[in-house]
Amino acid sequence: MQVFMEDITIALLFVRLSAWINRKWTIILVAILFACGHIPSFVAGGATLIELSSLLIDTCIGILILTVISKSKDVWWFFMVHYALDMSQFVGST
Repeated sequence: MQVFMEDITIALLFVRLSAWINRKWTIILVAILFACGHIPSFVAGGATLIELSSLLIDTCIGILILTVISKSKDVWWFFMVHYALDMSQFVGST
């Protein structure tokens, strides 16, 4: 449910910010907010500054995916991809 709610939040932010500012800055801003949304779980897990810097990768992935969504005008595939990526972090963990 949490992943689905993240996706809805991203979609709402993307649509509403697109109406307010141009598409390029919307993509960048939403990608940054998406990455920042992971900070609380990092901090709760005792992450180091180096581990927090991995959020830059999340921001870049967010920019890439939001650009593709924006160009394709088809968002349905995003829900499945995001869910698969989020669940893949648990593969092999005990």
